[in-house]
Amino acid sequence: MKLLIATGLYAPEIGGPATYVSMLEEDLLDKAFDLTVLPFSLVRKYPKVIRHLIYTWMVWREAKSADVVYALDPISVGLPAFVAARLRRLTFIIRLGGDYAWEQGRVRFG
Repeated sequence: MKLLIATGLYAPEIGGPATYVSMLEEDLLDKAFDLTVLPFSLVRKYPKVIRHLIYTWMVWREAKSADVVYALDPISVGLPAFVAARLRRLTFIIRLGGDYAWEQGRVRFG
C-alpha cells in the first residue's frame, strides 16, 4: 500500500507530529508500506493563503502514486490534503491529535 503522509511538523523539527511520523516510518516500512512524507515546512516561507494553495498542489502531485492520503492535523495540512485526496478520488484519513481550540486559546489568551 502506498501512503502519503501530510504533516505540519517533521524531523528535525520538534513536536508530537514529527515524533509520530518517525515512529510510523519505522513501523510501517517493515510491513510493506510505501511511504511518502510531505512536510508543511516546505511551504512555510510563503504568505498564509499562498502557502496553502502551494501545499494543496504539492499534495495533489504526490498523491498521483498514492492509495491513501493521511493528514496529521486538521488545519495547516488537513484541508489541503482533503482537497487533493478528493480531486484524486483517494481514501483520506485525518488524525486529530490534541485539542486545537484549547491549544489556540492558550497561545492567544494564556
